[in-house]
Amino acid sequence: MADTVYHYLADTIDLHKPGYVSSSDPGAVGAGIGWVDTSAGTGLWKFKVRNATNLGWETAGGGGNVLTSGRMTKGDANGLPSDATNTDTDVADAVTKKHAIGGDTTLGTQAEALDMGNFQINNLAAPSTGSDAVTLKYLQNSLGVDLNYWLEAAGVMQTAYLGTPAFLTQTPTQEAEQELTSIVFRSSVAQTPTPFVIKNGTEFLTHFNAKVTTVTGKKTATIVAKLYYADADGTSNLTQIGASTTESPVLTATKALQENYGITATEVSIPSGKRLVLKMFSVCSGTAVNYPEINIEYGDVHDHVSIPATGAVFGNFLPLAGGTMVGDIAMGGNYQVTALQAPAANGEAIRATTKITEALLESATDLKHTQSTDSKIIVGDTEVSIADTGTDGTITLKADNATKATVDKDGVKVTAFTTAGVVHNAVTTGLLSSSKIVAADVTANTLTNSEFANLGTSGKIAKFTTNGLADGTNTDTDVASAVSSKHTQNTDTKIIVGDTEVSITDTGTDGAIILKPDNATQLTANKNGVILKNGTTIDEFSIDGTLAGNSDTAVPTEKAVKTYVDGKTLSYDATYGCLVLAS
Repeated sequence: MADTVYHYLADTIDLHKPGYVSSSDPGAVGAGIGWVDTSAGTGLWKFKVRNATNLGWETAGGGGNVLTSGRMTKGDANGLPSDATNTDTDVADAVTKKHAIGGDTTLGTQAEALDMGNFQINNLAAPSTGSDAVTLKYLQNSLGVDLNYWLEAAGVMQTAYLGTPAFLTQTPTQEAEQELTSIVFRSSVAQTPTPFVIKNGTEFLTHFNAKVTTVTGKKTATIVAKLYYADADGTSNLTQIGASTTESPVLTATKALQENYGITATEVSIPSGKRLVLKMFSVCSGTAVNYPEINIEYGDVHDHVSIPATGAVFGNFLPLAGGTMVGDIAMGGNYQVTALQAPAANGEAIRATTKITEALLESATDLKHTQSTDSKIIVGDTEVSIADTGTDGTITLKADNATKATVDKDGVKVTAFTTAGVVHNAVTTGLLSSSKIVAADVTANTLTNSEFANLGTSGKIAKFTTNGLADGTNTDTDVASAVSSKHTQNTDTKIIVGDTEVSITDTGTDGAIILKPDNATQLTANKNGVILKNGTTIDEFSIDGTLAGNSDTAVPTEKAVKTYVDGKTLSYDATYGCLVLAS
């Protein structure tokens, strides 16, 4: 387009100023002169005004920004309105879905991993699909752990296997199912980790050897077992757990292993303080008149019952680290508490440095010292006695019924020596005695007698040796320097060597020790634990092989991790067609 020049009448003076409509810069045409820049093409013209210094142009409007219907607008590089990225609909949707701090109750579908930043997710509902999150309690209640009891001794099932096989016997009196009241096994309260839960759909197993005394002229017999829990007396409030076990094969006169199982159709919660009870029932049939004597074995490695419980039962056991007892520890009269630390405060257990017998304790009771009443300790003809008038106290030492020394507020007094002179100890006996120093003992200002040391070197600190005084290692100057440089408690807070530092801070309630090698803090220890350069605070090296603490501040040992992993078993349950993770 050819340049076109227009003239416009000024408002205030009778003067025409030229204006330009051109695709090219008209140049330095004078301050205030207008130019319509058509270089961008039709619809994109811009109106520009020559600036006050006549050195450039200032855009006054135009530019041809075409705004789209429904779009939000923004300013372009020239300050003119242009299309923004979002539409009005986008903005309205964002306002509707805006986040309210502390008020939102739904978040929609996550598009990425949810980082909780060291915070918890609480009050989680039970999962309904395989991909739902679960709580620790749900996990514990879903993982199974077998409580295994050996049938040991007559009428006892316990967690320890002793290995002394024997039989309990009883002859039934009817064909229909009959309880064998002489053949029953009970756990103790101490070995029943109540409370615990047996989930619905699980099965308990009973393994035991059984037989009949003879089959000749006897009815046939089979065995059914039933599991119960009862009060501490083992009989009151008897409650059956699940169904009866499967029926055993017909018993023969040859001992055979019976492997029966019972199904728990509904979930069972065993309350605190209960005992487990395993009862046996007979079922007889046949044309013979007499009933067989049934024999149930105990004490063999195969004689036991396995009861499934949820993982929450682990919380009933004494942890390897931490925790507080809520009941007594019964040692059974046959076990010890070993490797006990020395007590540091009242209320802590003590350890015996020698073997203490009942007779020794009785002797100690008979000879015990009574404060403010006993005034003497006498062994044979040797005596230590104490006298105190309230203002003057005296301790007297006697050997062979002769007073050898007394101690009172004025000092120590010993029996008078027979010879006046210097007190020294005899080389052979170590007893104190006295003798005079004669001229022969002193030569050139030096004591030469072997019972005395040289007077020493000037400036050296003296020390005592087996032969008397001798030069010490340090000089008086060394000692003075050490005294001036001594550590002052509660005042010195740092130890610095080069660029390595150990510092201590204490506000009275919060103390910390900070280790800085090469001017960089690597470790801080305070009442909460040990804090490394990176990561969380560590307050425990745990040896808990169950990992029941579920703590972010405890580091399990190698053995604890191995114990936890070794204790887990993955097996296939053909009955229900599922994998079972159990300890």
